Amino acid sequence: MKKVLKNWHFLPFLVLALAGCSTTTSGVSGVSGGLALDTAIEQAAARMENAFEAGTEIALVSVSSPSTQFSEYVLTYLETVLVNNGKLAVVDRSNLDRIREEQGFQSSGEVSDASAKAIGQLLGAGAIVTGGLVNLGDEYRLNLKAINVVTARIAASYAGDIAGSPRILTLLASGGAAVSGGAVAAPSVRNTPTPAAAPPVPNTPTPAAAPPARNTPTPATPPARAVEYAIGDTGPGGGKIFYVSPAGFQSNGVTCHYLEAAPEDIGPLKWQSVNIQVGTTRSGIGMGAANTAAILAADPNAAAARTCDMYRTGGKDDWFLPSRDELTEMYWQKAIIGGFGTGYYWSSLEYNYSNAWAQSFSNGDQSDQGKMYQFSVRSVRAF
Repeated sequence: MKKVLKNWHFLPFLVLALAGCSTTTSGVSGVSGGLALDTAIEQAAARMENAFEAGTEIALVSVSSPSTQFSEYVLTYLETVLVNNGKLAVVDRSNLDRIREEQGFQSSGEVSDASAKAIGQLLGAGAIVTGGLVNLGDEYRLNLKAINVVTARIAASYAGDIAGSPRILTLLASGGAAVSGGAVAAPSVRNTPTPAAAPPVPNTPTPAAAPPARNTPTPATPPARAVEYAIGDTGPGGGKIFYVSPAGFQSNGVTCHYLEAAPEDIGPLKWQSVNIQVGTTRSGIGMGAANTAAILAADPNAAAARTCDMYRTGGKDDWFLPSRDELTEMYWQKAIIGGFGTGYYWSSLEYNYSNAWAQSFSNGDQSDQGKMYQFSVRSVRAF
C-alpha cells in the first residue's frame, strides 16, 4: 500500500545569491529581485514553525560557511525570530556552546547529520537546525534544514534567493569581522617608531655576472587547475551538474565535490522483482554509490540499481542509483537538468522488506512504494 508522507517534505535549501553590485536593506527586496537576508531567515523560521508542534524544543546547531561571523549572524537572527514568535522553544545557546567545545566543532564548521542528531539528544531537543554555504561562482547557496531528532527525517527546509548587499559581503569578508558602514576596519597603528635608515656600505664590490647556463632543460609546464563547475554546467559525463559542495562530501570513501545527473531517464523499472531485504542503505548526500553496491550485493538482479550501475555515457562508468537526498536535489534542479517526466522516480533508499523510497517529480512528495512497482530512474555520478 502506498503511504504518502503528509507532514514533511524535502524542500530546497536557502540560496544566497550575491548578485553583483545590487544592494538591499534588511527586509527589502533588492534590484536583482532577491530577498534581503533577514527576510529570508524570517521566512525560513515560519517554515520551521509550521513543521513542528507548539512547544517543540529546537537547537540551532551550525551553518557551515567560510565566515564564523556570517554563520553566527544567521543562527542568532533565526534564534531571535523563533523566540519572539513564541511557538517553538529554542535551546539556550550557552548549553550548545558547551557541547560544541566538548565535541570540537564551531558554528561555522560542517557537522554531519549523525553528529547533529547526537547533539540534539544531548540537549534534550526535539529538532535541530544545520546548514551550509556553497559558493556557486556568481551566487551562493545556504542549505538550512530542520531535522526531527526522533525520526531523523528532515522536517522542514527553505530556499530563498538573497540579493547581494554590503551587509552580506562584509559578513563573508575575512571571516566576517563586520563593522558599521559595510566595510572591515583595518587595525590602527600607534607609536610605531620609524626604523633608522641603514648606513651605506662603502667599497662594496659589484658581484660578477653569473656565466650563462648551457643545456638548461625547459621546466615542465605545471598541470592545469582542476575544472570548477557550477550548477547547470555540463559535467565530464555529459550530464548536468546539480549539486556542488566546496567543503566536499564522501562517496564510497572518496571525497567528492559535485553530483552529475545523466542526460536521460531509464525505465520504467522495478526496484526489485522479488522482495529481498538489503538493510544497509542510507539517505544522505554521497550515499547513492554505497547504496547501489549494497542493493546489488543483496540482489544482483535488482533492476533499478543494476541498470544504473551498468549505465555508460560520456566515457564514464561510475553511475549509480541516487540516494533519497540526492534524488531530492535533482528534483529541485529538474528544470536545469531537463528531460524528466512527472511520475515517480526511484531512490536507492530502502524503506523495509517490501518497500523503497520514491519521489514524485510532479509535486516533490516522497513516499515508500512497493519494490515491484515500475518507476523511472535517473543515474547519478559523484566526483
